[in-house]
Amino acid sequence: MMKIKKRTGFKNEIITVIPEKILKKLSTHPLMKNLYPTDIGFFPNAEYHYRKRRQGAAESILIYCIKGKGFVQVKQEKQQIKKGEIILIPAGLPHSYGTLIKESWSIYWVHFRGNNAQFYPEIKADNNLKINQVAPENAAIIVKLFRQLSTTFENGFTINNLIYASQLLGHLLALIYYPPVKLTKKLNENSYVEQTINYFQTHLDQTITLKKLADYNNLSASHLSRIFKEETGYSPIDFFIHLKIKKACQLLDMTNLSIKAIAARLGYSDQYYFSRIFKKIMNLPPSKYRKLEKG
Repeated sequence: MMKIKKRTGFKNEIITVIPEKILKKLSTHPLMKNLYPTDIGFFPNAEYHYRKRRQGAAESILIYCIKGKGFVQVKQEKQQIKKGEIILIPAGLPHSYGTLIKESWSIYWVHFRGNNAQFYPEIKADNNLKINQVAPENAAIIVKLFRQLSTTFENGFTINNLIYASQLLGHLLALIYYPPVKLTKKLNENSYVEQTINYFQTHLDQTITLKKLADYNNLSASHLSRIFKEETGYSPIDFFIHLKIKKACQLLDMTNLSIKAIAARLGYSDQYYFSRIFKKIMNLPPSKYRKLEKG
């Protein structure tokens, strides 16, 4: 019996393909050249879905499963995707994806290009594709953004619609891959990062060591450093120093406290050392920062 395989043709599906002639204009437009969608769609309750690209696609592909389950295969590695999971397939990577036997899935998807498209995370250290679990509190807004993307061009490919879609795509990718720490509620390694930052906020007047932070989290110093840098881009101590300098900027802007007094409030007994740290981060000393015209 021949297996049924369908690329498209699902009931109530939505597909938008932006003409290549328009895409060429987007690739040079100052507001869109860094990131723009090329194809957008929604396949609800898709059975027998199967897509294979032996040479990969010319664009990066983002797939969000909101119901059911399916798979994505790269090389010989097949990974299952289920409800609430997102996967990003980089441009040029041979792949296949679709539903599992006797299963269906509902997926939103978008293909995108741009100067910045290559920088979004997709490959793990073992060269498998990375599957991201959408945080439950972000799921509704991610679906909303996909829906807006998929209906943006109902009234044509106007310049306003194209710019709007480009900005929506950027918002969508940022929410998936770079959510603010305050949005992270998963009870896993990220909770240690949030716990550490909360600790920082209430101890800005103190000197804190990495060992003290590790003991506070009941983790090794190396483990804490790794997960903290993965989440924030900074080592714990560097992050703490940046928070101190951010607070120093607020005090310089909103109070008449002397630089020495501000340094003391932030745990620096030596105002000159504080000034050097401030200048290293802000690229000017606190005295000059205070004189800047702002707003």
